[in-house]
Amino acid sequence: MKPFGRRRRAERDQTIIGSVIHGDVIYICDIAGDVTINKGERRYRYWCEPFPAVTSPRSQQAAAQPRLVLDPAYQIAPLVGRDQELDDLHKWLDGPSSVAVRLLHSEPGHGKTRVVEQLRRDAERHGWLTVQAVHTLEYVDESATVAMGERRALLMVVDDAHRWPAAHLEAVVVNLRALGKKHPEFTARLLLVARTPAPWWPVLAARLRQLAVEESAVGLAPLGLRVNRTEIFDSAFMAFRQALYAPPPQVHPPDPARYRADLDLAGTQFDSVLAVHMAALVAVHARANQTELPAGPASMAVYLLDNEYAEWSRRYDTGELRTRPQEMRRLVYLAALTRGLARKHARRVLIITHLADNESQAEVLLDDHARCYPDASTSLAPLKPELLAEYFLALNSPGYPEDTTISYSADAWVAGLADDLAGADDMAGPWIPQIISNLIESAGRWPHLGSHILFPLLAHNPLWVADAGEAALTGLTQLPDIEPAVLQRLHHHLQTTGDPAAEILQTALLPYLIETSIDDAERARLYVQHADQLGSTRRFPQACDATEQAVSLYRRLAEEQPQVYLPDLAAALSNLAKRLNRVRRFPEAVTLAEESVTLYRQLIEKQPSTYLPNLAAALSNSAERLNRVRRFPEAVTLAEESVTLYRQLIEKQPSTYLPDLAGSLNSLGVVLRQMGRFPQAVARHEEAAALYFQLAEDRPITYLPDLAGCLNNLGVVLWEVGRFRDAALRAEQAVALYRRFAERRPVRFLPDLASSLANLGAVLREMGRIREALAPSEEAVAILRRLAQEHPLTYLPDLASSLANLAVVLEEAGRFREAVAPSDEAVAIFRRLAEKHSETFLPDLAGCLNNLGVHFGRVGRFREAVARADEAVLLYRRLAADDPETYLSRLAGCLIGLGGALSEVRRYGDGVAAAEEAVTLYRPLAAGNPETYVPDLALSLAHLGNRLREVERFREAVAAADEAVTLYRQLVEEHSDTYVARWAFALVTFAHTTEQADDAYCAAGVAAAAEATQLYERLVAERPDAYNRALKDARDLHGRLLVRSGARDISRFTDDG
Repeated sequence: MKPFGRRRRAERDQTIIGSVIHGDVIYICDIAGDVTINKGERRYRYWCEPFPAVTSPRSQQAAAQPRLVLDPAYQIAPLVGRDQELDDLHKWLDGPSSVAVRLLHSEPGHGKTRVVEQLRRDAERHGWLTVQAVHTLEYVDESATVAMGERRALLMVVDDAHRWPAAHLEAVVVNLRALGKKHPEFTARLLLVARTPAPWWPVLAARLRQLAVEESAVGLAPLGLRVNRTEIFDSAFMAFRQALYAPPPQVHPPDPARYRADLDLAGTQFDSVLAVHMAALVAVHARANQTELPAGPASMAVYLLDNEYAEWSRRYDTGELRTRPQEMRRLVYLAALTRGLARKHARRVLIITHLADNESQAEVLLDDHARCYPDASTSLAPLKPELLAEYFLALNSPGYPEDTTISYSADAWVAGLADDLAGADDMAGPWIPQIISNLIESAGRWPHLGSHILFPLLAHNPLWVADAGEAALTGLTQLPDIEPAVLQRLHHHLQTTGDPAAEILQTALLPYLIETSIDDAERARLYVQHADQLGSTRRFPQACDATEQAVSLYRRLAEEQPQVYLPDLAAALSNLAKRLNRVRRFPEAVTLAEESVTLYRQLIEKQPSTYLPNLAAALSNSAERLNRVRRFPEAVTLAEESVTLYRQLIEKQPSTYLPDLAGSLNSLGVVLRQMGRFPQAVARHEEAAALYFQLAEDRPITYLPDLAGCLNNLGVVLWEVGRFRDAALRAEQAVALYRRFAERRPVRFLPDLASSLANLGAVLREMGRIREALAPSEEAVAILRRLAQEHPLTYLPDLASSLANLAVVLEEAGRFREAVAPSDEAVAIFRRLAEKHSETFLPDLAGCLNNLGVHFGRVGRFREAVARADEAVLLYRRLAADDPETYLSRLAGCLIGLGGALSEVRRYGDGVAAAEEAVTLYRPLAAGNPETYVPDLALSLAHLGNRLREVERFREAVAAADEAVTLYRQLVEEHSDTYVARWAFALVTFAHTTEQADDAYCAAGVAAAAEATQLYERLVAERPDAYNRALKDARDLHGRLLVRSGARDISRFTDDG
């Protein structure tokens, strides 16, 4: 791990003198010494305090309460697999900004607290002052002093930041920023730790950007998905054994493998590191106590909780506690429900829930609870780790799902808890929002907590949720069993009070409002809103369904009132085309996009000034859809018309339509590239990039993402024209931008980052920088694998495509055997997808089968290569029968590969047939669209030459290869260096065919081999790794042909000479 770049030496220990800091303002003493700052009349909702000193539990106590060793503060089990995240956090600490904010988020059990604890310790060793901010339920108003001593840097941690009101978090940042301005030498870092970034973080991040405060967000991926789980288990097993029983060194340690043999650590229930640690802990403890090892996380939680109950009983029996075990069970339940309260609030909650009759009894109960679960900063501190407290809640509440592996009965006292907490007058105590927020979080995993506690509590007053914050509101809307009536009442209240959080409920209520609306126009509008919301959360299949409903309604309305609803229908059709494209329903997308253009052309006849911008946008959209089905000439025509219209609009309103022109130019460049018109494509992408650079100078937040996408495309087309260094530069710029965006908004930009990484890998591969190409290609796969785990319908196809690309890179790196696995996985994914959605994914399956056949061939598995290529051809035949315009060219390309595979298994005649069919298919395609298909025709002819040579049809072989050489020569004249490598390949093929043909061809063969050698020498100068072998083969061939022609001294023409 890299050391901190900015080392700060402290001459005295870290201290906070007197009381603690409170409030919306962070008071820190003068940088030179200790200064007490009074806050005047201000009142605050949090305080700051040092992290408590932690000492590991005694072995005897840990053996009685084994869950103690899971507490992340003790760091008993080694922290593994988080070096990358910690390095990134260290770089964040050492960054140049005086004040910076970072969000670190993940679901429970993935190691947030352990990472933060390690970072805090590292920071303290390098002179940082570290404190934690604690939120309060009521205002507090005391003064405090913080001693910075010689320190110049503060790391403040806010745990459970998603439970804080955004305004309170903003206030912390504002005052840290003010302090930084007052003391330029002062550095502050605010680390927010949360379960989820939605919906509060985007709001806060936008505000921080307005304040010019550096902000970023990082999600911790489930570690169990990328680290060997058996290693995690084994290292934790040994650490827990030492902590619980401290065996002497001479005792031979047991083999952890014996204790995980019956555990399915690869199962999803062990995705989190905490679940693996629980398994290791229970294995150690159960072995020592000679009890049966529980099978899954739920039964392991019961095992640990049973030990807690046993410890309460032991302490009660020995007189250490005055509280009976059943009462302690209820105290622990309340602690898990509230997650800690101020002492006076804790006393009140015990009284209203009938655990205490008066404050004196409540004090006894709270003291006993604190003996079992000490915490200096709060009363009713919850069980740790947090996930275990959640299990305790779930297991002790009515309605826990039947599970034959566990025996745990709910507490009847819980059934009346909602009514008790609400109180007779339904007036919320300050603990109610906290309880509601905690229940909403837990009910997402344990639905019975919603039906048996949360919903009965809200039945008293749904408006209490408004006080729990936006994260709680969002979580509530996502619970499957929430009554729409509850959301409606809450929505009405928030609208009436002008609370912006009303929008969250409006979004959640859309399905219900659609279902209950009887007005078609209103329903159509609601479907459009719902589709936009689904699209923004990348639920594309559902967004398609909603948009299709909107289109259907607008069709009906437009038939009755065309003047009113035709514009809405045209817009809905355009949106549906885009969304169908996202789910790979390309032919349907084309039809709808074309219909949208037709409607806008009708509308523009009557109102040109109104609908000209809409037509321009629809034309660009239709061009993109046509591009996906390889109808390139039509796509270019529409894209060029779109650009022309936007140029006209810019003459009158440049500030309005400049972004649209840039987007349209970018789309045109993509289509031109597909047609092989690479220089024109470069020009359009460069113009678009220049416009986006100009726009981003004034509004970087809005236009930098568009610039990144344009640079991504520009990198690809620069690669096509052989400007590899420029291509790599643009691709690297796109990756850098998307990486920055993805840190802040991972949901929105991680897919784009993966795409740009894949493109960078392709460019580096083409430059011969194969080793460098591997890293971005592998990272693209890693990102998409994570996304596919969360949203398989959306990202599994992208994951499969990235695996196929990685296989190509591995092959070119000479790692042929390693290339097979990702290629095979890509086929498996697309095969599974095609079983349910054949129309959508059969083309991808066919393409990946073709690739897999090539990879099998590289490792000598020729029969499997033939089988995969043959299957790919069969699929493309099916597809081409229904849509020849799109798939005939792909069938032809696949036939080329099949011909080569058949040759390897000595089925030469079949190989010739496949190659001849490929040429037959490409000829009419090239005649109708030469810019696109002449290169493919030339390649098919070169391969046909090889296949014909194998069956000794030498004259035909020479003719095919000669035609290929002629076509490539013309292409190189038109496109400079783009086709040089293929031209050289065709020349070598021609020379090979002459080697065994009539002597009449010998001179032509010598000339071709000489020319190929010269071309490969040029290519080797730029990319030695890629073309050294081809150059050697060309020289050897040239030498053999010279010998045949009668030349005596050929040493200068061969590598051996």
